[in-house]
Amino acid sequence: MNGQNGAKIKIIYLDDETMLLEVLGELLREKGFEVTTHFDSQSALQEMNSKPNYYDVALIDFHLPNTTGAQVLRTMADNHFFGIPFVALYSASNQSEIDEAFERLDLSKYKIPRIMKDGQNLCELPSLLRKEGDAWNQK
Repeated sequence: MNGQNGAKIKIIYLDDETMLLEVLGELLREKGFEVTTHFDSQSALQEMNSKPNYYDVALIDFHLPNTTGAQVLRTMADNHFFGIPFVALYSASNQSEIDEAFERLDLSKYKIPRIMKDGQNLCELPSLLRKEGDAWNQK
């Protein structure tokens, strides 16, 4: 998948589930994406701060230790990292939690795709990123 100027789409992926981080990161790499993974929110935020305008999309897990994906997104918005598209990853059990957090943190106005972390949806993630990537590149 190509980003600007024909380069690979660059993804920063934050998740505290190490097995999923490795498996999904590898799946995306095999599908032609460039993926940088992070286990904790602080390192991911530092990475984005040190490389402004580098990443094309951010995959953020909703449940993280000591914070939530919504709080990470709010921090990113507050620090003007919100120029890149986001995909929020979540489990079925916390859909209402996500809705409440997005409302509380004033993130509902952003069109953030949400992907449930189950086998079928995660397997379809590369296709979603291609489809969304084409739309993002046209903006």
